[in-house]
Amino acid sequence: MNDSILFTGILFALSFILSVRLNRRRTEDSTHPLWSLILIQLCGSDIGRLQPTPQYRLYYSEEDITDLDPNKTISGCDVEVIPDFCILLHCAARDQQGTLKSILANTMPIKLPSHSRAIEITSSFVPLLVELKRPVSRNCMHIDQFMSGLGTMMNSAQFQAMDQYSEANCLFSIPNFRRQQEVVLIAAVGEWWSFRFVPRSGFVDTFDGEAYVLDRAEYLKKEQRNNPEAEEYKTKLMDPADIQGMEHYDVQAAQETAQQTKARHDQERNERQRRRVAQRTILHQDALNLQHFVDETQAKLDGIYGNNDINNYSRLRSACDKDWQDVWHLGKVDFMEPEVKEKSMLALNHRAEQWSGVMRLGSQTSDSYLNQIQEYFRQFVQDHPTVDVGSNANVSQSK
Repeated sequence: MNDSILFTGILFALSFILSVRLNRRRTEDSTHPLWSLILIQLCGSDIGRLQPTPQYRLYYSEEDITDLDPNKTISGCDVEVIPDFCILLHCAARDQQGTLKSILANTMPIKLPSHSRAIEITSSFVPLLVELKRPVSRNCMHIDQFMSGLGTMMNSAQFQAMDQYSEANCLFSIPNFRRQQEVVLIAAVGEWWSFRFVPRSGFVDTFDGEAYVLDRAEYLKKEQRNNPEAEEYKTKLMDPADIQGMEHYDVQAAQETAQQTKARHDQERNERQRRRVAQRTILHQDALNLQHFVDETQAKLDGIYGNNDINNYSRLRSACDKDWQDVWHLGKVDFMEPEVKEKSMLALNHRAEQWSGVMRLGSQTSDSYLNQIQEYFRQFVQDHPTVDVGSNANVSQSK
């Protein structure tokens, strides 16, 4: 495909997402044209061997992860795992009709082989899984609303693609994909995206469909900004600093008089209250700093936020919001992926420990990492060629 035509299509698809008149609801499906074209771009000259696929049913029932009769039709469904997009790659062997090379040589764009079993697929791979979420509302009044939306949706997409029970875990639990040793994940919210490189060694437990459904339901609640369901019982929790002082509590209690016990409890209570007042003072100041930044940013920008503003917001919110800190500011990376030259970029396999920072399609950083992923797929195709082997070849010979 001509690159200029492809890039024109990407520009139109991105503009459609942003269109107020033609895309009023900003639902997830409005981003599908954009990401289908991005996947075509990632396939490059290997399009055909690499097959961009929407809504691929990766997992349909428990029988998918058991090595049963491959010709048996599976009925019933307990859980479905359907990534928004993926890329498939197949390896094949010849059959009794002739060699694979001769079949492919005689297969013209409008003249496919007349027999349905022209070649035998010996193995399949899914080198890319993509999880999409609906774009952030364009009616955000300030950066706080914008970042809350982007952070919530991006975290949900990342969690669904890569967690203990996730799409990646499901892929590596299916015997049909036993030869696959790694997968690239993309999580995207409209034009914002991040990626991760996941090796098979990153998972130990078998995929649990029920846990997957429960986890996904919880994240959908967060997406919809609903309150979580109330728990019937909650274990009483204490500050870690308070618990540390309880090491010899039982011994001391046995030796104390009632008056001494009351005096100690009063002292401990006063000390806890003092610490809590100090913590609230710090949190209050951190919250004031965040609000000042939000007001200041909104005063100088018209809803368009640069990397520095987004990273500054994330740092300030981390100081007063532990949930945000746990997800987005672990002291290792900023919210946004730093702008670096291609020669200085981290290798793809160095992204196994955590997700990349967030990027926006069209930025130089985004283009550089899309090129890196495209190069990985090019090598992946070379490592998994469509070879001409005997019809009775086993799977291990088809690589």
